[in-house]
Amino acid sequence: WKDYGFDRARTQVLNQVFRSSRAIMGAALPLIRDAGGSATERALLTLPEAPCAPVELWLCRDEGRELAAIADRIDQLVRVGMPPSNIGVLLEAARRQGEFEAMLRARGIRMERHTKGNGRKSIDIFDPSVKVLPLSSAKGLEFQVVFVPGVTEKRYPSADGPVIILARQRRQLYVAMTRSGHHLVLSAVERD
Repeated sequence: WKDYGFDRARTQVLNQVFRSSRAIMGAALPLIRDAGGSATERALLTLPEAPCAPVELWLCRDEGRELAAIADRIDQLVRVGMPPSNIGVLLEAARRQGEFEAMLRARGIRMERHTKGNGRKSIDIFDPSVKVLPLSSAKGLEFQVVFVPGVTEKRYPSADGPVIILARQRRQLYVAMTRSGHHLVLSAVERD
């Protein structure tokens, strides 16, 4: 810190989680338990027993219905006063963004993509729109409500493949789940 002009600055390790609810942290912790989650587990114990929504798990018939169900729930949330900018949708597949954007547009809801037409990657947290971005770009952001579609053993995180890739995917899913402050919805398709 002295190199940057902060002579009396010190490093403070934060041992409490203030962003996600106990229910969300409880659902996310098993993803990283093998990766040394003991400090995170201690942080979970410091969370207040505040009322919060349970983590929802949806099983949908196919990918189209999965996205439609998410768009319908977003529509309901916006109609009861939830600012769209407080809603994040974390897709692992960019190919689904166009279809999802059309579904939101049909409901009169604006969406902001993480990757812009010019290739620039950013999110304007003040823009009144639902934020849609890849799981790998979610770190550092937070939303009141987060939807994570496509969570299955075969697709994401993958049960097959090198251990190092599985560990990375599990960490990405952990980060995605903990972007939510109060309400988390994980969804999957029946036959994947």
